[in-house]
Amino acid sequence: MVVPRDALLISYLLLIIDRGRGRYSMGFDYKKFTMPIQEPLEEIVGVYQRHHVPMKKVSQPRTGRFIRPINLAWFLQARAISPMAAVIACFLWYRYGLERTMTIKATRHKLAEFGIGKTTSRRILRQMEAVHLVAVTWQKTRAPDVTILVDDAVSGTARGISS
Repeated sequence: MVVPRDALLISYLLLIIDRGRGRYSMGFDYKKFTMPIQEPLEEIVGVYQRHHVPMKKVSQPRTGRFIRPINLAWFLQARAISPMAAVIACFLWYRYGLERTMTIKATRHKLAEFGIGKTTSRRILRQMEAVHLVAVTWQKTRAPDVTILVDDAVSGTARGISS
């Protein structure tokens, strides 16, 4: 026996409250809720399998921060200037790895991540510029633009890093 849906909804809404016991009871037969399946189950499942949408793979965010591989000869020349020049060299290569450009703006806030002060950075950058490790564009009221120069072992000339 098939019962119309409206009749099912009305019978479902007819809940009788048993006030003496404080609980709800249904005043209808639950078998009336069974509805005959019009289509075979295999066809219903087949429809969902045909319209399956693949899930997009969620990428995991990177948790660590790394410095790209550094040209060892270039780094050793920077280390020969002073220990703080080695720190600035690490800073420059780290920013190069993030920005993917050979010219880096050396702001106070970026340098502060590595514990480098404004006057120290200016002094060391001048020393690194003197030995042709970097090319610096100095500006009066702005942070300097620093271009990393790597000695080309074959030609012996200084060139900027290509990304």
